[in-house]
Amino acid sequence: MLRPRFPNLLVLASLAVVCLLISTQTLAQGTSPEMARVQDLPPAGCDVTLPAAGSFVPPSPTPLGLGANRFWFGTEKLWTSLPTDGTWRGHVPRKPGDSAYGNKFFLLRAYPGFSEGAWITITGKRLDGSTRPFTQRSYRYASDRAEDNAMTVGGISIPAYGCWKITVRYTEQELTFTAWVVPDRKAN
Repeated sequence: MLRPRFPNLLVLASLAVVCLLISTQTLAQGTSPEMARVQDLPPAGCDVTLPAAGSFVPPSPTPLGLGANRFWFGTEKLWTSLPTDGTWRGHVPRKPGDSAYGNKFFLLRAYPGFSEGAWITITGKRLDGSTRPFTQRSYRYASDRAEDNAMTVGGISIPAYGCWKITVRYTEQELTFTAWVVPDRKAN
């Protein structure tokens, strides 16, 4: 009976081929192993902020239109628009260290508006995992109507997929909501 001289090498080569086939198929589908593990709908323990939690009717005129499948959330002193299903869809990170979700973040407020030179602080705490919390500070730099500074735009970068409690602070005002962050399978 003939025995291979290097049986462990044959097993390792076979495993390498199987791993290569799986990773090639994953890349061809545009998914990553982390992306494949994330479910589209929030799990039972992630109480995302929905319109029932307090849709807000802002004073008119509002310098920012409300997109489809979004609702206003907050008070006259600080509000934003959130997705009606509580889910934020982000791009799959291209390289290690990239955020799972990054986008512009619009904030509005009624009179008085945002002060020139004011800072907005956005913090996030993951509720379903061990990812470190994040803090971002944005300088107030944009407004559709210069006379009342009703709107400002900042950025938000969430480091990992999952259930996140987000808190926005501007001077004495605070706005808190929960979002389910998942990969946007259509955009990746």
